[in-house]
Amino acid sequence: AYGIRVGPDEKIYVADWNRITRIDPVLGTVEVWLDPGGQFSPKVLDFSVDLTKMYVGSISQGGNVYVIDLQTLEIKTSAATGSRAVRTLAVLPGARIIFGTEEGIVFETNSDLDILTPILDRDSVVLRLGISESGRLVAVCRGDGITEILNAETWEIVHRLRENKGGVWEAMFDEVNGVVHTVGTDDSIRTFDLVSGEQTNMIGSSQGYVWSGALSEDRRFVWSGGHDGTVKKWRVGDTAIR
Repeated sequence: AYGIRVGPDEKIYVADWNRITRIDPVLGTVEVWLDPGGQFSPKVLDFSVDLTKMYVGSISQGGNVYVIDLQTLEIKTSAATGSRAVRTLAVLPGARIIFGTEEGIVFETNSDLDILTPILDRDSVVLRLGISESGRLVAVCRGDGITEILNAETWEIVHRLRENKGGVWEAMFDEVNGVVHTVGTDDSIRTFDLVSGEQTNMIGSSQGYVWSGALSEDRRFVWSGGHDGTVKKWRVGDTAIR
């Protein structure tokens, strides 16, 4: 599985390149929610602001992005990026959609995918897009170890974080404490100040690679998912609010 999101029904939706499955965390049941039948290969997904549509990014098929109606499961529209794969996708306030590609391009579009506008073009794959709680900042996590923090209105670069030594697989904003945490294939959990852009803390993991991360609700811990199959909990702050 690559793309995972919690849906409006509190169930977990998982894109596994062949189909989209739905998991009920209460009952523990798993069902095939959408089987494209080879029409496209779902890699990443997210839900519209009004929770009536799902956006799906695919591998192959021209790196298409699809809009799926949640009631009928029909494809409402699609757009081709010309990429080998859409690697990450996120929904911003105002029903704006952004997605990053294998070739290092970040596109912005609207909820109907009318126009695809490139906002960033780099020589390294875009692995993840992180959105701040306010929706004002976007983290573009790249395969070359650089994370760029962008203003989500102007797309100006606010900070370029260079300390990671491998691909950055997650960026978790904590605007209350004014920091962003990253995890990556250099087996690290790093913390950066959102004002200065400087690294303020680094924790060395022991999981081989760190593929994913999640910030706890109280903002004191980061959960990391490792290449060795383990999930670990790391303290990144002593208090919930600075």
